[in-house]
Amino acid sequence: MWAEPNILVCSDFSLYSDFALKAAEELRVKTRATVHVLHVAEVPIQWQSPSVDFLPHYMDEKFDVEVLKVSEKELENRMAKVGLSGEVHVTMGMVYASIQEMIKDKHIDLLIMGHKGITNTPFHLGSLAEKMVAASPVPVLVTKRPVSFERIAGLIDPTNPLEEIIQVSHELARLFSSKLEIVALFKDVMTHFLGLGKLSFSTRLLSLSEEQKEEVLHNTRSLIKNLLPADSHAQIKVEITIEKQLAYHLNSILEGDHTSFAVMKRHHAGSLEKLLIGQETRRMLELFEGSLLIL
Repeated sequence: MWAEPNILVCSDFSLYSDFALKAAEELRVKTRATVHVLHVAEVPIQWQSPSVDFLPHYMDEKFDVEVLKVSEKELENRMAKVGLSGEVHVTMGMVYASIQEMIKDKHIDLLIMGHKGITNTPFHLGSLAEKMVAASPVPVLVTKRPVSFERIAGLIDPTNPLEEIIQVSHELARLFSSKLEIVALFKDVMTHFLGLGKLSFSTRLLSLSEEQKEEVLHNTRSLIKNLLPADSHAQIKVEITIEKQLAYHLNSILEGDHTSFAVMKRHHAGSLEKLLIGQETRRMLELFEGSLLIL
């Protein structure tokens, strides 16, 4: 993934997409990547009709040409501001379709985009970012603030420690000489049934002794260690959480460790693949204040 990749970074001239531009440049320098920078110009006529006076100008091809010219100039200025070198692509059309087409045509290996666009949406996660994370055929790096690779975390499902997450996290840590941690959380099944009347009897059957719990944690740490390169100095954290939503515990760990960059999967196996973001992944996109790479 990191051997001279083709990177696509999207800009809608928002603050979040400026962070994406800067992240693309940092990755370009480290990986000798080819960077494609895309801006899709949209005329705001989807929700209200243009005025009679405006319509003739909109129908004029000169108007399109002028919009593209101004947009290209603005994009080049923003790239220059963050020192990004890349191929500029400015077009008019539907943003989602344009991004998907660019991914296919340019054989993109990684998509970088801002957490939220320029529109003043009340939602924390922009609708376009959500669509692309759910449906992109390539990994998506979502930026919420200036990217930092100082400390990187690989977030894995301990019941299925995905080697891809561990490998990508390790390779990024190596490229940027970063501190690396691999974090895995088990749900304490007991907490999901406490206080539920007749089900309370079942909790005794689901419980494990402290010795059994420690054995599970130890075995998982050993498995993760075996998946890491022999020379890795990664910190491995495997815990049992009482949170019903793992993302809250994961986020508290990352905050406590001052981790600024995390890697995780978009969903678990068995989900509606390529259609939905997994619940915990979506929560992490909302909660985590760093940059999140979704594989």
